[in-house]
Amino acid sequence: LGQQVALFAVDSTETLRVTANGSNLYHSFKVADSPANDRLRRVDERTMQVTNAIEELRAQYEAKEIDDNAFVEQFESLLKEYKEEVSKVILGNPTSAAAYYAVFQKIGDYLVFDPYDKRDYAMFGAVATSWSRYYPETERTKHLYDFAMNALRARKQQEHQNALLETIPVVEVPGLPDIELKGVNGERMSLSSLKGKVVLLDFVVY
Repeated sequence: LGQQVALFAVDSTETLRVTANGSNLYHSFKVADSPANDRLRRVDERTMQVTNAIEELRAQYEAKEIDDNAFVEQFESLLKEYKEEVSKVILGNPTSAAAYYAVFQKIGDYLVFDPYDKRDYAMFGAVATSWSRYYPETERTKHLYDFAMNALRARKQQEHQNALLETIPVVEVPGLPDIELKGVNGERMSLSSLKGKVVLLDFVVY
């Protein structure tokens, strides 16, 4: 309505009664007798609450009313409490619109549930699996499935890289640490073997 948006879910077999005040659409709209929309609305409300709480926390930190440790501790506590509550909505009915909506909630520009975190990925996996089973041809299902699989591949690749890094021998010597890695042709090469030559170290994060 103009620039105002009210979000609700409706199934093809049901009729909903939606009421709202046109001058304050988002905060006033109600969907009568719809448990699915009650859950979706609850996710929305909790996301707004935790977003506001984090903004207040950030303001306290910038005003130097709390130190680094207190900020991190309270920030993590807010997120943990939010995730615990919203996870119940997701896992309680992963085929629901509320579950789909919940996994994509953001605080600022960042997803609350991090698909690259093994613990959070379970939420995306549950919804992607359920939607693929019940709504296999929908655009949203394909989007979620691709999103979840890309995140899984990226996480597996990172875990593989971490495992490789743990096996790299490092010898402690005065000066630069000696690093030994495979070259482009598969041969092992140490940094110390390049002494006297110009060496470019290129650290890349994908």
